[in-house]
Amino acid sequence: MVQRNPRIEHLVTESPKNGNNGGVPLPRILKLVQFGFATLGRLLPEAASNLALKLFGTPRVRARHKTSDSILEAARPFVFESGGLQLKGYEWGTGEKYVLMVHGWESRGTALRTFVPGIIKQGYRVITFDAPAHGDSPGTKTNIVEYATAITSLLTLRGPVHAIIAHSFGGAATIFAFHRINPTLSTRKIVLIASPRNIGDPVSEAIKTLNLPPKAARKFIHKIEQILQLPIEETSLAHAAGAVEVEELLIIHDKEDEMVPFLSSEATFEAFDNARLISTEGLGHYLLIKDPMVINKVVQFISCD
Repeated sequence: MVQRNPRIEHLVTESPKNGNNGGVPLPRILKLVQFGFATLGRLLPEAASNLALKLFGTPRVRARHKTSDSILEAARPFVFESGGLQLKGYEWGTGEKYVLMVHGWESRGTALRTFVPGIIKQGYRVITFDAPAHGDSPGTKTNIVEYATAITSLLTLRGPVHAIIAHSFGGAATIFAFHRINPTLSTRKIVLIASPRNIGDPVSEAIKTLNLPPKAARKFIHKIEQILQLPIEETSLAHAAGAVEVEELLIIHDKEDEMVPFLSSEATFEAFDNARLISTEGLGHYLLIKDPMVINKVVQFISCD
């Protein structure tokens, strides 16, 4: 008889399917780009690695809101400094304790506003921000170190945080902030939604997508490790288990996510003894943060003592 793990739950939702829509499709000229990198990488591997690094750290789009809504209009904007940049922040509610929301790559803080009504109803304030080169914050390129530094700067400014909700790349940046940027940070609860298990997977995908030759690829990896100031394999969320000061961790991921595979969250879950894992099916990468049942699970987790 198979023993059911009480820390694992499968959530059956009623949201429409095909939740992987919303990302930026690869350009039609990809084959030409791949040919260019393959050629440049053989002839000038240093130049190819520099160009690859620039592309890797540059969001292809800057998320904007085409229409407004009551939650957006209720946000109280503010500005805070991080790494020499004046970043844009948003706040809702008046509770003494606050919850921080961290958006993913090519997104913006207010993309997570679906969680706001339920959280402030429980008596919390909600704070989010646009990472460097995202939303209404300045910059054209960024990396996980700058992302994580922004999280640390905001937490230092606002004081102890009750809980953090992080989507996709924002999850990796959150763990990096707690593990590498400022290990003295602590929180009661962290929610990781469709977060990658490390930085190595996106790096490998970039090498494959750009068709970088081996020498150029090695230089590309070396440049990233110089930014990180540690080997890429040490960026895994599992590597941070035991070092991150968090009482409880909730991991949510869709089994059909085409952008960040479900196995990423499985690996993180296995590494953290204080983690719970909720899986869904059919929501993909983006509908997770809009699904009412997922939102309810997150709000319950945050507000339950």
